[in-house]
Amino acid sequence: MRPIRTALFALIAVAALPALGSAQTLTVGQWSGTIAPPDEEPHPITYDVTVSGDTLKIVLQAAEHGSFPFRDIKLSADGTLTFGLEIGASLTCSLKRQENQSFEGLCTDAGGSSGKLVMVPPKKD
Repeated sequence: MRPIRTALFALIAVAALPALGSAQTLTVGQWSGTIAPPDEEPHPITYDVTVSGDTLKIVLQAAEHGSFPFRDIKLSADGTLTFGLEIGASLTCSLKRQENQSFEGLCTDAGGSSGKLVMVPPKKD
């Protein structure tokens, strides 16, 4: 019975791999966009998107304010990008993929204040 169970778990794991891999795909390169803190106008920023092995990495670059790496990044099959971000406060973010392949959504702090984040992929040559 144990070999059958092991084989079934292995089969399930292998079947899930393509779905996991495809869910974690974003165009690698420098993305542009904006960040709009609560009750403020949007500020231009960039994002460095890289892949290391099977791990997606994104770093928000806010000019003189510094660099802020995303943590616990997840890109679901429905096009929702979720992650944590530390920018003076601990934020939980959820962005939805738009028809033009950009992402838009909110980052919310523990007190419930939200700001808007927009990510636009690099232009294709």
